[in-house]
Amino acid sequence: MILGLIVAIQALMFGAAAAVVAAAAEGDARHGIVQLAIVHGLALLLTLIAAWRIKVWVCRPGQVFLEQIRALGEWQFQLHPQPGIREWVPISRALNVVVERVKQHLHERERAVGDLRKQLNHDELTLATSRQHFMWLLESQLQTRHANGGVSIIRVHDLEGLNQRLGRQRTDELLVAVASTIRAHLLLHHDADDFVLARLNGADFGLLWPGADVDRLRTSLQGMALAIAQLADDGLSDVTPVAWMGGATYAHGETVSQVLARVDAMVMQSHDGRGQAAVATHDGSQTITAVAQWRHVIETALATGHLTLDFVDVLDMEAQLAHRHGSLQLILPDGTKLARHVFMPAALRCGRSAELDLKAVEIALEAATRMDGVIAVEVSRQSALSPMFGRRLLTLLTHRPELACRLVLELTDTPDTRTLVKAMEALDGVVAKTGCGLALRDFGVGQTALPLLAPRRLRHVQLSHLLREDRLVAAHQQAFVRLLARWGQDSSVRVLPDDGRYQEEAGALA
Repeated sequence: MILGLIVAIQALMFGAAAAVVAAAAEGDARHGIVQLAIVHGLALLLTLIAAWRIKVWVCRPGQVFLEQIRALGEWQFQLHPQPGIREWVPISRALNVVVERVKQHLHERERAVGDLRKQLNHDELTLATSRQHFMWLLESQLQTRHANGGVSIIRVHDLEGLNQRLGRQRTDELLVAVASTIRAHLLLHHDADDFVLARLNGADFGLLWPGADVDRLRTSLQGMALAIAQLADDGLSDVTPVAWMGGATYAHGETVSQVLARVDAMVMQSHDGRGQAAVATHDGSQTITAVAQWRHVIETALATGHLTLDFVDVLDMEAQLAHRHGSLQLILPDGTKLARHVFMPAALRCGRSAELDLKAVEIALEAATRMDGVIAVEVSRQSALSPMFGRRLLTLLTHRPELACRLVLELTDTPDTRTLVKAMEALDGVVAKTGCGLALRDFGVGQTALPLLAPRRLRHVQLSHLLREDRLVAAHQQAFVRLLARWGQDSSVRVLPDDGRYQEEAGALA
C-alpha cells in the first residue's frame, strides 16, 4: 500500500509537470499554475499519508518487542516470529534467545529449589520427615481449632556407643530398621495412614498422629516397643531395650514447646526404668514442664537443702521387717513434695543426679543415728557410673563407718543389662571398703541379668510389681519367680516382695 502511494505521488507530480508545460504552450500560464498547486497539494497529502503508514509499519515490530519485554518482566515468556523488516530481524532473534534462556534458567532454578526443599523436608537415610517440617506441621495442628492428637518421641538407645562399637554402616541399618518398623506397625496394626514420622536428630524419631487419643497412643507405643525389641534379636543392636519411647496428647491452643516438653518428660521416665513407653495426657497435672525449669528447681533445692527422705518399712516373705527404704523427695518453695521418680529423670538430663544421690546418702546416714536397723536408699545407674560420685561416696561413708555398715545402696533393675552390670561393678569397690550393702529394686524387669548376679555381693533383691501383676496371667513369670526364690536361698540373698501389702501373695512365692 505504501508503494502504491509513492507511485501515485510520482504519477501526480509527473502529470502536474505535463499540465504546466501544456498550459504554457497554449499561453494559459495562470491555469497551469492553479493545476500545479492542486497537484502539489494532493501530492503533499499523499506524502503525509505515506509517511504515516511508513512510521506505523516501521514501529510495529518495536511495539511487539516492548510487549515481549514487558511480559518477560511479569515472568511470561512470549516468542514472536521474525518481522518483515530486515533491519529488525537481529533484534527479534536476540530477544527470542533471551526469553528462551531466562525461561530455561528459571525452570532449572525451580527444579533445584524443589530438590532442595525435598532434601530439607526429608531425611535421606530413613526417608522420614525433617525436624523443621515436623515442627511446622505440629505448630499448624496446634493452631487449628478443635485439633487433637498425639506426639511421640522414639529415642534409640546408646546410638553413639553403637556407632563406636558396631560401625557407621550397622548404625545406619538400625536407624532404617527402626523407621521401617514404626511405619509398618502403624499401617498394619492401627490402619493409620495420616501419621507423620520425622527424624528429629541423630537418635530421636518424632511421631505426629492427628486424632489419636491417649489409649490409642499408649497401645501403639507398647506395640512398637515389642516390635523394635526384635531388632536386637536380629543383631542390629547389641543393647536392650533398643529404644526408649514417650508420648503425650495435645490440644488446640498449646505451644510446641509445651507439648514437646511433656513428651520429653515421658521419654525421661521410660529411660529411668519405668517402662519402655510412658504416655501423658494434655490435661494432666504438671508441676514443671521444661528442663530449664527443672534445672533451676533442682539446683535451688540442693543449695537450700530442701530435700528429705520418705521412709517406708519393707517386709520380707515372713512379714518381718527387712529394712527401711528411704525415697528421696524434693520440697518446692510452696511446701509441695515431689517424689523421686518425678524429678530424677530431669536431674539425669541436667547432670544433677549424682549430687541428689549423694544428698540422699547423707540424709540416710543422719537418719541412721535416730533409727534402728538397716536403711536402704536408691542410687541411679548414671550416678554409680560417675567416678566423681564414687570418690565422694567413698569419702562420705569412710567418715562414718559405724553407720555405713547399716546402709544399703539400691540400684533399679532394667532391661539394659549391660549398664546395670557396669553400675554394680562401679559400686563393688565402695561396698568392699566401707561395709555397706548393695541391692536391686524392681527386680525381674531385666530377666537376663539373673545369671550375672551370682558373683555379686548383694544383700537383697526386691521383686518388681510387674511380676506380681503378670504372675496371675503368665506361667513363665511364675517359673521365673520360683527360680528367684531358689536362687536367693542358695546364694544367701534375700528375695523380698515388692510391697508389704501383698504378703499373702509373697508367702506363696517362697
